Amino acid sequence: MNKEEIDKWLDEQYGCSYTRLEVLHDFYFEKYTDLKQENQHLKEELKAVRKGLSKVSVKRNKWKNRYYKEKKKNRRAIKYIKEHKTDHRHNFRSLVYADVLLQILDKGENNE
Repeated sequence: MNKEEIDKWLDEQYGCSYTRLEVLHDFYFEKYTDLKQENQHLKEELKAVRKGLSKVSVKRNKWKNRYYKEKKKNRRAIKYIKEHKTDHRHNFRSLVYADVLLQILDKGENNE
């Protein structure tokens, strides 16, 4: 069988010639490769976005941890100063500094 006979037989049996099948195959293969490239490009973009989000998350967690550490230090400082404020070993100047420090730390605690 030559190509023309095959085309005629395919057309009679399946309603489509061999050359038409080749054209369709080429068309779909091009579309497939285009979609595959687009998919790869989108995967790369998604990877970049995820990487950026993870960096933002790490920075946010660092600031959050730093905030809570400072808050904890302030609470400990307030507790220590209140406990030792009445200690008679301190002179007047240290008591005044302790009062000022307490006021500053209390304002910081109230703003949070």
